[in-house]
Amino acid sequence: MYNSLTTLAELDLAYNSLTTLAELDLTYNSLTTLAELDLMYNSLTTLAELDLTYNSLTTLAELDLMYNSLTTLAELDLTYNSLTTLAELDLMYNSLTTLAELDLMYNSLTTLAELDLMYNSLTTLAELDLMYNSLTTLAELDLT
Repeated sequence: MYNSLTTLAELDLAYNSLTTLAELDLTYNSLTTLAELDLMYNSLTTLAELDLTYNSLTTLAELDLMYNSLTTLAELDLTYNSLTTLAELDLMYNSLTTLAELDLMYNSLTTLAELDLMYNSLTTLAELDLMYNSLTTLAELDLT
């Protein structure tokens, strides 16, 4: 249950016939890099939870949620990592209409300038949890 995986270079689930994935749980692994999580070219429309809590992620580079058929992601949980920026969290230009919960608690975020929720199909974001970060202003948060 508790592993010491420190690097996952690539988790490639592309070109399958997945339509539903209940949970992708990568918690408690000491991951410092997630070089590529590729869910492209599937029929995957629903992913209930993508859980990356309790790792040491400093970047979300290549966590690519663009250009796929995913419409519902109930929860994206990035709690207890070492994120300082959200520049790589790209929610633009995808089919995602429902992201019920985006958990970013217990990271080292100082700004939300890079959290771009514009130009996407997202119609539902019920909870955005930013507790226990180092935010000084919300001026950059554009939820329009």
